Amino acid sequence: WFGSWIASRNSIVATAFSIWALIFYHRFRTRGDKAGLWLSPLFLGLGLLGGEGAIAICGYLFAYAVFLDQGGWRVRLLGLLPHVAVLVVWREVYRALGYGVAYSGLYFDPAKDPLGFLGAFVERGPVLLFSQVGGSWSDIWSAMFAFPNLQRLLVALSVFGLSVLGYAAWPLLRSDRLVRFGLCGGLLALLPASATFSADRLLTWVAIGLSIVLARLIATYFDQPQVLMNSALRALVLQTLMLGLVFEKAVIEPLFLPSRARGNLILRNNLDRAEAAVSKAPWISKKRIVYINPAAVPFVAYIPIERAALHVPRPLAQTWLATSETQVRVERVDARTLRVRPRGGFILIPTSRLLRDVKRQFTLGAVVALDGLSIEITELTSDGRPAEILARFDRVLEDPVFVWLEWQGSGLVPFTPPAIGRHVTLPAADYFRVVLGDAVRLPFDGRLPPPADPAFEPGDGS
Repeated sequence: WFGSWIASRNSIVATAFSIWALIFYHRFRTRGDKAGLWLSPLFLGLGLLGGEGAIAICGYLFAYAVFLDQGGWRVRLLGLLPHVAVLVVWREVYRALGYGVAYSGLYFDPAKDPLGFLGAFVERGPVLLFSQVGGSWSDIWSAMFAFPNLQRLLVALSVFGLSVLGYAAWPLLRSDRLVRFGLCGGLLALLPASATFSADRLLTWVAIGLSIVLARLIATYFDQPQVLMNSALRALVLQTLMLGLVFEKAVIEPLFLPSRARGNLILRNNLDRAEAAVSKAPWISKKRIVYINPAAVPFVAYIPIERAALHVPRPLAQTWLATSETQVRVERVDARTLRVRPRGGFILIPTSRLLRDVKRQFTLGAVVALDGLSIEITELTSDGRPAEILARFDRVLEDPVFVWLEWQGSGLVPFTPPAIGRHVTLPAADYFRVVLGDAVRLPFDGRLPPPADPAFEPGDGS
């Protein structure tokens, strides 16, 4: 994943430095290497400069002190104090520079919102951990946002699978300090990984400890089976588990590695198809792009960022009024105003909550002032999300400064605002076509189940 997503290269830096922090600490505690006393916290600090995820290595440092260190408790705790000092300094500088999470419905800061984080961890933690030990890809759970019952089923299956693994490994957990270290470190590393939506790319640090557990379990099964299989039930569970692990790790995962590695190329193609609808001619720098219903926020949000980085002409400004996970009804109120109503309301799916925590309540009649545009909330859903908005522009909609685009099929196409008093209803995106383009046509579409909305009656104008 890191090789195909260059923006994640900081994770490689953070991982490399943080692992050396653990190695130097081990050398200090086992060999008396005095350099390790200051090199370990130094590399922890370098890892944190590479990425916040490096904080996960602190779980392993704690687990090392508890399960592997041979000194007294006072010596063990004193050995961790330099790392605590690095963490405190990093956190204060991090906060002073304005970094961190605020008002997001997908990302959580455990220090600022412990209850929100705990609620997310209960769902995300088991899915991530199960994925690490050979279960389904954790990304699937995030992709099931439209099917909450399937998400709950996946969480339940993950808990069941982890329980089976725990039952099989229990004799080792009781007798093997290295296994206890790996499990404790992996579980603590799971905490920062659960601060955002589930994805396998978050499992780098979790893999360190869980790989130890699986390796010791497999080695013991073949070298000392009597340690594990002390009953008929445990023997049956172990044999089934080993067969599943070998098949998963030796057959299934290698087969899917190429497609997993190419995952970001698919996303790259999706973004390119969206970006192709926006002219690269110099005159675009004087235009304001209005996207009515992009298939997803990243498809249009990245356009000015990428063009700025590549020195390609980009729009003077751009905005999007809704997204097309459901139908969008667009009504012309007057010369400068559109009434926009997505079926099921705004902020319906998790990706739309990236920059808005649903706990921040909307109010009827609230106005959001943007450059050249104001948004007024005219109706709320039963759960407090905007159901309908009025988008008032600073000039008539036919003004040549505007370039109007809507999502249709697998990309963006020109859109013409309806006449005053008329409306159009734009269809929900077919997400199979969004992801695969028009090269692959399936006999069924990928539209999400439409939520009930009395404003969308059968035969509504489109």
